[in-house]
Parts: sequence; C-alpha cells; structure tokens
Amino acid sequence: MINALSIIPGVSEITTGGGVSKPVIRGLAYNHVVTLNEGVRQEGNQWGPEHGMEIDQFAAERIEILKGPASLFYGSDALGGVINFLEPPMPSTGTVKGEIASNFSTNNLLTANSMMVEGNHNGFVWGARATYKNAASFKTPDYYVYNSGFNENNYSAVIGLHKKWGFTHLHFSRFDAYIGAVERDKGFNYTSIH
Repeated sequence: MINALSIIPGVSEITTGGGVSKPVIRGLAYNHVVTLNEGVRQEGNQWGPEHGMEIDQFAAERIEILKGPASLFYGSDALGGVINFLEPPMPSTGTVKGEIASNFSTNNLLTANSMMVEGNHNGFVWGARATYKNAASFKTPDYYVYNSGFNENNYSAVIGLHKKWGFTHLHFSRFDAYIGAVERDKGFNYTSIH
C-alpha cells in the first residue's frame, strides 16, 4: 500500500525488502508519521526499518493523508503527517455480500488471496475477512536475493448496530507477518543463476 501512495506529491517510502515499507511524508518518517486504521493508532510500524505496516491491504477502501498543520490535531508525533486507512461502509439493511480477490507477481512468486463476507440484518451489521500472502525470495536479472521472502496471515471481523440513534462497531483484527532478513555483509548474499 505504501508503494502505491508514494506517487502522491510529498509522500515517499523507505523499504527494506519484501513486505516492509514505511511512509515518508514531507521528508519525515518513523515516529513523525502517525498511521491510523479506522481512526485507531497503529504504533508497531514507527520504530526501526524492519517494522512494516500492520494493515491488510485488501481491507482498505480509501486512504486519507494529512500533510501540514492539520496533522498536528493528532499530536506532536504527527509532525510529518497522518495516514488513515478506512474500510468500506457496511452494507445496507437486508444485504449480504462477499468478495474474493487474488494477486500474483512473477518477480518473487507472490500470491495474495483475500476473502470477505459481510451483511446487515435489520441494523445488526457483521463482517469478516481473511487474507493470506506468500512470497519467495525475489530475483534480479543475475541472482536471487536469499531470505527476502515473506508470508502474511491477516484476519479481521466487525459486529455492530446501525439504528436511528446512531451506530456502534466493535472491530477485531490480527496481523501476522513472517519476514526474511536479508544479510548484507558484503552486499547481498547471492548465487549466480547463469
């Protein structure tokens, strides 16, 4: 997701390999950029280059980015900016819907699959999503970068009420990522595939 956002003026990324990418807003990163998931702070990605975003890319419908003085509404640690990942609105009354999404990349044999189902029964709303991503070590034209693969398991669920008086939601999410650490003793450790 951060790679896709890096085309926005003033936003770039720091990446240390597959599955790890951090936002940079107006030259500031790490603990100077606040990341929100549905308005809830995500603190795990702010420290160190090895900690990536702990948000399921398939769950976000839209992303809000605040740059400049407006970001200070979220505190002094939002000096660089704020990124808020927002899920799609819940379905209308009497509706049940689902989604299956899948991606494949040839460079690192990345497979990404996600399934979602949600519904609304007379104002009682519910939803669940499961995502699995797996990638092998990526390759350059000359060699494989070993231990650059990763896999991710993401689960989320929501239940809530939508009534005339307003609405309330209870969210649950679990993000598990296993990311390879590339050794950089003398450049990348590699074996030629010629």
